[in-house]
Parts: sequence; structure tokens; C-alpha cells
Amino acid sequence: MLDVYKMFPYDEVSKWSQDFENATKNNNKEEAIHLLKQANNVYLDEYCIYHALTCFSNNSFSDTEKSTLKNCKIVKNFEEQEHSLSVSTTFHNIKAFKFSHIFSDVLNDKIDKNSLVRKNSYYSSEYISQVIPIPNQIVTGYIYGIADKAKTVHSWVEFRNKNNEEFVIDYTDNLIMNKEGYYYIRHAQPIKKVSSGSMKGKQQHSTGSLGNNFTNTSMVTPSQEATEVADTGEERE
Repeated sequence: MLDVYKMFPYDEVSKWSQDFENATKNNNKEEAIHLLKQANNVYLDEYCIYHALTCFSNNSFSDTEKSTLKNCKIVKNFEEQEHSLSVSTTFHNIKAFKFSHIFSDVLNDKIDKNSLVRKNSYYSSEYISQVIPIPNQIVTGYIYGIADKAKTVHSWVEFRNKNNEEFVIDYTDNLIMNKEGYYYIRHAQPIKKVSSGSMKGKQQHSTGSLGNNFTNTSMVTPSQEATEVADTGEERE
């Protein structure tokens, strides 16, 4: 699976992202504008929405973020609840839940204590794929930041609920989102998919002792407050 990373020009796009981040942090507007001119497309509206979602998932969704989201030109309206945020845009509707609420037992297990798994999107997706009691698949591909040159390699988990609705789990963002909304807001481009069934029972050397827990799904019980997301459905083809 990790061989797929070798196909991506990761160093080039990663450098662009880092340079742009440094320019904005240092308030170097001239350099930031120069870098943005190198990109064919800039996704400011989508970035604004994504920023609001990450603030929501990290319990820092303040009045400032709400005001910015409300004033975003492609946002028609949004509705915040305790553990979910719905954003209606001109193009797609986005429904997001806090992963830490729906699958709290996963965070109480070793994933929350292992820095390798916690910080690496592939390892965390591999682990989550095996411990959640829902047929799913690990997807690896590109996601984009503020501009089309800010793409990075990323992994996430996809599943269907009992109503055949598709959702994405992105542990690095602490989010579960409807697939349509996730693909839109992250400009996701899948490269490779691996089903949870094909991974079952395997111990990955990269995760060490976590491999012993890969088949232990009985400990994970979805929150009753989000059954429309977490109810077990049929496995994807």
C-alpha cells in the first residue's frame, strides 16, 4: 500500500504549500501573491468553509468563524448543533459530525496514545478501518489546500450506512462528513482503495502493538445521537 506514495511528486507540492504558509504567517503579501499567481485555481471559498469545519471539530467554532462562514459568498446557510454542523452551499450540501463523539471508544484506545498513528493519515485510517464495526474501505489520493498546487497525499475511510448513504471519516480532522461534501470541500482525488475485509486479521509492522487490536471491533459502539451516520450498512464494491 505504501508504494503508492512513490508515484506522487510530493516534494514539489509540499514545498509550494510550505512556502505559502510561511508567507502568510510572516505577513509577506508580495510573496503570497507571487505564489498564488503560480497556481491556476485558488479555492478561497472552499478554504473558508473547511477552516470553519476544522474549528467546529476542535471545539473552537467562535463567533468570528461563524461570521466569516456566514459572509462566504457560496454559503447559503448553516446550522450548528452540539456535535454536527450542516453547511448549504451553492454547489453541494455538507454535513459534518465530530468523530470523537460518534466513535469515542476508538479515541480511548491506543490510537490516542500512539503518535505515529495519530499524526499519519494512512496509519490512522488503517487502524480505524479495522476497529469500527462498519464495512468500509481505506482511500488514498490527493486533497487540496487553498490552491491547486497545494495538493498533498492523504488517506481517509469511506463507508455506507443502512440507508446506503456514503460518508467519509478523516481522523486527522476529527470529522465524519457526507462523501459529496468531503470530496467537494477537499477537492479529493482518489488514487487507490482497499476494502476493510481484505485487511482483516493482518498486522501491519508500521503500527506495532496496535496490530493486536485490529480485529477487536466489539469495543466500539456508535453514539445513539448519530445513528443516521453510524448504522451498519452494506459493504461497498
